[in-house]
Amino acid sequence: MRLLTDTVRRIHALPPNGATFSPFQRVTDYLATAQRYGVPLPSDLGGFLQTMGAVQADQQSDPSAWQRFCHNDLVCVNYLFIEPKQRIVVLDWEFAGMGDLYYDLATVVYTHDSEGPIPPELEEEMLSCYFGEVTALHRRRLLGMKFMLMFFTAAWGLAQQGMQQAGLVPAMEGFDYLEFAQYLYAHDISELQAQFNRVAKTRSS
Repeated sequence: MRLLTDTVRRIHALPPNGATFSPFQRVTDYLATAQRYGVPLPSDLGGFLQTMGAVQADQQSDPSAWQRFCHNDLVCVNYLFIEPKQRIVVLDWEFAGMGDLYYDLATVVYTHDSEGPIPPELEEEMLSCYFGEVTALHRRRLLGMKFMLMFFTAAWGLAQQGMQQAGLVPAMEGFDYLEFAQYLYAHDISELQAQFNRVAKTRSS
């Protein structure tokens, strides 16, 4: 985790490449695509969008230098651990551009391996390695981007389902995009929404 966190920090020190990445805009675009092709949207979408607005407002009120050059797709299949050299090689820079450093960190938390998110103690270790100390702001911002990562992933699944139905992308054997998205809405997204709303409520009280 320390090696991976150091790799992320070095990525964030790279100069801009002229591109930008916003999970908020991506979610909006993917949902519009899904709606255009008649894919059913979640019944509680309004609540999720409201939470997305709160996460974006929290981002915009963050006084730190959170906007950095980011990879924006640091899922585990996009990096290789070179054991003899004890280094990590990062692949697939399609989404790379200026973005929110917490989105990269959230991706590390949630897609480090196929077993699901890393445990809380490793999440704390990651934050400590990246920032040197861990504050309530660090935890809240990471939580908000974990919600956005899952919301982005589910919206992507709905868009893929729509494009598949329209014959624009091939079907993936053994994988159902709609079922995948619906699972995320019912579990990960709902749970992260509740956590973020509790933290936001505590902060404002």
